[in-house]
Parts: sequence; C-alpha cells; structure tokens
Amino acid sequence: MPESHTVTAKSEKEKRFRLLRNPGILIPGMIGIIAILVTLIFLLNRNERKNTYVKELIGQWEILSQHSNEYVNDAIVKDTLITYDPGYLSIEFKNNLTGFVYQKNSPDGQFYYSIDGNIIKINFPGQAPLYQHFTVKETILTWYVTADEKQDFPNRGDNYKKILYFTARRIK
Repeated sequence: MPESHTVTAKSEKEKRFRLLRNPGILIPGMIGIIAILVTLIFLLNRNERKNTYVKELIGQWEILSQHSNEYVNDAIVKDTLITYDPGYLSIEFKNNLTGFVYQKNSPDGQFYYSIDGNIIKINFPGQAPLYQHFTVKETILTWYVTADEKQDFPNRGDNYKKILYFTARRIK
C-alpha cells in the first residue's frame, strides 16, 4: 500500500509541474512578470531622477552671465553677452519648491518651481510660467529659455525668436 501512495504523490507533483512546463502557460506568464518588473524599474528610476534634479538645484547660485541670441528666420541677427559683477545677481532654490531672486544680496522676487526631467517650470506670481532647460555639473548651473517668439517681425513673413542662456555658480 505505501508504494501506491508514493506513486500517487509523484503523479500529482508531475501534473502540477507539467502545467508549469507548458509553453502556452509559461511563456505568457513570464512575459507578464518581466513587463511588470521593467515598468516598476522604469517608474522608480524616473522618480529617483526627478528627486536627483531637485537635490542638485537646492541652494543659492550666483549668476555669472547671460548670453542671448536673437534669430530671424533661424539666422542669428544679434548675439549679446552680459557678465555680472560678483554678488550682483543670484537665485536660490529651496527644497519646498519655492525660490528667491536676489539683487545685490537683497530679495528681489519670489517664485515657485517644479521639475520634470531637465526642464524646470518657474512661476513668478502674476506672470506666465517659464519653461527652462537646465543642467548641473558639479558647482555650475546652466539653463536656457526661449524668451520671445513673434511671427511677422521685424517684417511681414519673418519669424523672430530670442533665446537666453545663463551660467551660475553655487555659492551655498
């Protein structure tokens, strides 16, 4: 009798494992598990990357220069570089997603910001939001923004665009 019972147990185990070895069940199940894992890893990395960008920005940055290019029909018509004296202009990003602009070390305006990837959206009260592409490399912050776009300027049929590029160094 014990032999028969052992054979039955083996056959039930074989039935269970036979289902798992069935390619019609195994392959779609594995693909589903892999898809879920890839999605979770992507979402976790995306959120971690957003947090990393916020952490990189937190602090005060002294603005060193503003470089602007003005284009008409995609050709540069004006190229301007402005450098700022030390302590003249700075920007501060706080970890509560607010910030301040300082001129000569005195507060000159408050703003709110949010980050998506390497794009920062800055909202000054009462103004349209500014979308700026930025990078942080060690103690240097650079960003650019399209400041102005017009059609039929300066002449009918022309397309005008002004892009501002900023460079700042971390001071706090």
